[in-house]
Amino acid sequence: YFLVFFTIVLFLGCSVNNQLEVDKKLFDEEDELIVHALEYEKSKSYDSSVQIYTKLFNKTNRYIYLIRALKLELEQKKYKNVINLAKTNIDEDIKEYEDIMRIYIKALSKDKQNILALKNAKELLNKYGNSRNYEIVGDIYYLNKNYNKAVSYYESAYASDYKPRTLLNLVNILYAFLNEKEKALSYLETHIRTHGDELVVNYKLLSIYQEQKN
Repeated sequence: YFLVFFTIVLFLGCSVNNQLEVDKKLFDEEDELIVHALEYEKSKSYDSSVQIYTKLFNKTNRYIYLIRALKLELEQKKYKNVINLAKTNIDEDIKEYEDIMRIYIKALSKDKQNILALKNAKELLNKYGNSRNYEIVGDIYYLNKNYNKAVSYYESAYASDYKPRTLLNLVNILYAFLNEKEKALSYLETHIRTHGDELVVNYKLLSIYQEQKN
């Protein structure tokens, strides 16, 4: 059945629940529109693809279509389109609320609406206190060159999941912007000692050792 195939292949990044929900047509042309949207994406006619995904969302209220439209607009750097489309359809009662808000916040930040981006990022963090949302707040502070605040949020994010990406964000600020080189080094050494070898972390540690040696 095409809709099942569509959700598995195209939306691997979405939740399993989303995939299972899109298992039957809500109107006769739904399959046909999906095919057209995919064809437009393949030919890089992204505006046409976005229009179809938006139409699919409006006709079905399936947020998987809205999220795809938002991501395509974000990839094209059409930040104001993302902001308007997300803001119009944000609903705190849907399970996709966090995903849509993250896209909305990223678009605000890219559009240099930093105050509004930070406000929404903190509200999202208060609602969903997970490591990714701590990191999002840290990202905004980093872009605003508020490095001490960025470090604080990156440290909270890192303490929750110990992801190398978060660690490297934290270490880069400590080392390059706050001149806390020993603390940065300690973070890397402790991570390797505690969580084992990881290529990106090892490479960063080696580059610091080489710089200090020189």
